[in-house]
Amino acid sequence: MNVNVSCSRLVARLAVGLSSLAVGLFPAVADVFTIDPSQSSLTVSGSILGNPFSPQGAGSMTTTYGGTIQAAQTAGTIQFTGLSLITANTNGSWTPLAGGGGYPGVAAADYGATASLYGGFVTVVAAFRSLLFDVTSPAITVTGGQFYPGSLMFLFPSNTTSTLDYTTSALAVAPAHCF
Repeated sequence: MNVNVSCSRLVARLAVGLSSLAVGLFPAVADVFTIDPSQSSLTVSGSILGNPFSPQGAGSMTTTYGGTIQAAQTAGTIQFTGLSLITANTNGSWTPLAGGGGYPGVAAADYGATASLYGGFVTVVAAFRSLLFDVTSPAITVTGGQFYPGSLMFLFPSNTTSTLDYTTSALAVAPAHCF
């Protein structure tokens, strides 16, 4: 089965530490922060039906991020106002091809993972491509230049082209013969 899932309005809560945000001492300051890819990376993990995902290859489950984050600051708070453009960078070529077809072909992707199900009889391979996130939040208290990221809401903007391409394959087993 080959499937291409286009992500639209999918909400993901990610525990992400955002650092180097200076807190202004002005009544309200709108800022645009630039994400430094050399200091920003995210490793994905997960499972399907209790079976953990494994990397398709070295580094396939970690990538760097760039883009911009929109925020408004006061003397003791920060609020992520939306309209951010947080982009995953391509980290290699992973299976399946875009659109889920062409297994075992490879194409540029941000992440690549695989999982074995049912004792290895079924294999799932997946690739995330063109990931783009926005971030919003209520006003969050800032203490000592730091804040708790638990109320950050990460989502796919409605106009994103982010995709999860995946395919499954089953091990062909010859029927048993009785004599």
